[in-house]
Amino acid sequence: MFLSSACGGKGTCAQCKCVIMEGGGAILPTEETHFTNHEKREGWRLSCQVSVKDNMKIQVPDEVFGAKKWECEVISNENVATFIKELVLKLPEGEEVNFKAGGYVQMEIPPCDINFKDFNIDQKYNDDLERFNFWNNSISIKETVIRAYSMANYPRRERHHEI
Repeated sequence: MFLSSACGGKGTCAQCKCVIMEGGGAILPTEETHFTNHEKREGWRLSCQVSVKDNMKIQVPDEVFGAKKWECEVISNENVATFIKELVLKLPEGEEVNFKAGGYVQMEIPPCDINFKDFNIDQKYNDDLERFNFWNNSISIKETVIRAYSMANYPRRERHHEI
């Protein structure tokens, strides 16, 4: 089950609210500010902050059941500013996103090693990138990371989604 969390599970966006009816332990300090005292008594929690250690009974909003996980095709990944990219993805056949302003997607980044010097970035951004010593950087991701990205679709664009 995929629960919405724009913060990627850090407990800051409060989009993964659910009611823990059995199990789950005590509410954590990271959750306290997101709920009224009444909600806390009713068992409201941030699902991203609850460790599943035993059987639990939870109640989630109906819209959660519409969340899906896809493997998409990258159509393009171009810079639109020095440190801003426009990633265009093609959805799997027969799938669609009911795009709304302010929407986002969560992306899984698998373990990988990346050298920034291998990136293909338009030359017009090179001066800024040189100034920040960008090309000498690298990253090594040892375990899958989940990160949220804003969607920026044009209203009539279908089957391709811009991130």
